[in-house]
Amino acid sequence: MFADNTVFIVGAGASAEFNLPVGSGLMEQIKRNSRFHFDFGQLREGVHEILNALHESYRSNGEINDRLAAMVEINRSIDLAGSIDEFINRHHNDLMIAEAGKLQIAYAIAKAERESLLAYTKNSNVLFPWEKVDGTWIKTFAQLLFEGVRNEEVEQVGNNITIICFNYDRCIEHYLTEAIIKTFRGVDREGALKIVSRINIIHPYGSLGPLGRHPFGEQIAPHNLVKMSNNIVTWSESVESARKAAIEKAMLSASTLVFLGFAFASQNMNLLTAVQARDSRTSLEVFATGYGYDDVIDDRLKNKIMNLYSVSGTATSEEYIHVQYNMKCAKFLQAHSMALVA
Repeated sequence: MFADNTVFIVGAGASAEFNLPVGSGLMEQIKRNSRFHFDFGQLREGVHEILNALHESYRSNGEINDRLAAMVEINRSIDLAGSIDEFINRHHNDLMIAEAGKLQIAYAIAKAERESLLAYTKNSNVLFPWEKVDGTWIKTFAQLLFEGVRNEEVEQVGNNITIICFNYDRCIEHYLTEAIIKTFRGVDREGALKIVSRINIIHPYGSLGPLGRHPFGEQIAPHNLVKMSNNIVTWSESVESARKAAIEKAMLSASTLVFLGFAFASQNMNLLTAVQARDSRTSLEVFATGYGYDDVIDDRLKNKIMNLYSVSGTATSEEYIHVQYNMKCAKFLQAHSMALVA
């Protein structure tokens, strides 16, 4: 198992290994899906599921048209935003933009889960595609998480770690549920879901919701789409929510930080930054993927990580921050596995 108080900070690059869209790809999908065209009242261009969700939620044409107008604005001006979260935050006073944006996020992510490497075999909710994800980081992660855990101790899986996942998808929860069923004798799906639900997994921007309520890869029904969109959280909402307190608690107690597929965007780093002083008597070691960046930014990136604890001075030093610029998440976890387990 992992060392106590290991905190994993997971970004879009980690979900990209499961064929989910990252930053620009997600933005392009949302831009495209926000374009609606009607001809004599008939939808000629646009996503039927999103339109049907609006019709289920609102009875008046005025209310529906207000949301469609917000989507017109998303389609028009999203291009220069760094992410959909940044775009919604830019229009934080416009509730229509926030609502339309969340609905678009929910549809795009639900569709991406359904088409991901982790989706059940077509027309089945039983056959999990293990071979498709053998080369991804989540297999190594599960192996390290389960290492040393006896069958009768399965209830303790993950009780000593925290996962701060900046992605809306439930890939981690879905895989771990299936992996527990496969690995530990006598555990059914309901039991595995309960075990995973007890792991301290924090989604700063929300997710599509609990797997027990919205199963991974299910058909996108309009009423479920609205419910899933209600689980999405904007940046400003996250700052003010209990999630921020939970993130700070995890960051302050961390003995090890592991960044997986994380882009170190300022908005997300602000959410991770501790406003209280960290106990200087506890050591902190940091491991991070920097794939896609050049090592010329090494000093700047390490300073950003150290500044997460700027209130308490130097929580760690550069020699205890290990950034791999040439490794994706799968190879990275394999390379550092000995340093991460107890």
